[in-house]
Amino acid sequence: MPQVDLRVQTAINERMPSVQQLKESLPPCTKGEPHEHKVVVEYGQTNWENVGLAVCECTGPPEDRCENHNKVLECQMNDAQRLDLLAVLKELTPPPYRRAVYWADLVYWHALLENKLEASAFQDAPSCEVVALLYVQDKMEPLCVVGEGTRRGDVVHYTLGQGKVLTALDEWRNPVGHPLRFVRWQAGLGHWVHTHEDNVIKLAPCECVLYREVRVTDMPRLPYWQARVRAARSKAAGRTKRERTPEVVMPCKKAKRAGYRDVTEISDDETREYVEILD
Repeated sequence: MPQVDLRVQTAINERMPSVQQLKESLPPCTKGEPHEHKVVVEYGQTNWENVGLAVCECTGPPEDRCENHNKVLECQMNDAQRLDLLAVLKELTPPPYRRAVYWADLVYWHALLENKLEASAFQDAPSCEVVALLYVQDKMEPLCVVGEGTRRGDVVHYTLGQGKVLTALDEWRNPVGHPLRFVRWQAGLGHWVHTHEDNVIKLAPCECVLYREVRVTDMPRLPYWQARVRAARSKAAGRTKRERTPEVVMPCKKAKRAGYRDVTEISDDETREYVEILD
């Protein structure tokens, strides 16, 4: 048997479960006259693909070993520990057992496991509701579709191309006679930005999103909905001292005649003649 690489052995031993835990996970011998089973930790000198795994060794004669011989034990280092192990091994110089192909394997295995853990973390992350407002036809109020976002710390990941939203849009795909393509109102920039159904955007909690189909030009109450997006964005960012929800958007002259005082001018060039009436 080739000599073990002590660097590999040390890195693995530091992350393996205790010997007692490994022994307790040994499966029984299935032979009529059972043989003793032992724990063997693979250090890669003979079976590189199993490096870092604990397996069962049936000590019976080679011709009389049971079906559990070389079976991988249920008790192993967890995925986070294995990811750390692979990260350490792929940085060894020279590479394990002085074989460059082993270094390539470690880089590949590390990337696969890292992607797996990231995907798992994303799936397990708590979901939250995200309100999407979508102008799909001229002279029509936007559709209000409540979809789902995924919480990642203080950020919500949201994509337009999800089941709830696509289902709501299905009835509008055929009447308009062309595929629906959307642009999103970017409140921070103050203009529409191109987007794609599968694009993942990052929002603050409670922030809503406003879209329009690229061919839609006549959008009823657009300043009102833009104001709502800005208000939700400001609230989520903690910029408002008290919760203020836009209730009405109307021309400035009409607001003055009506006697409203708690108003805020809308600075957008296209809608500067409007004001927000806040409760």
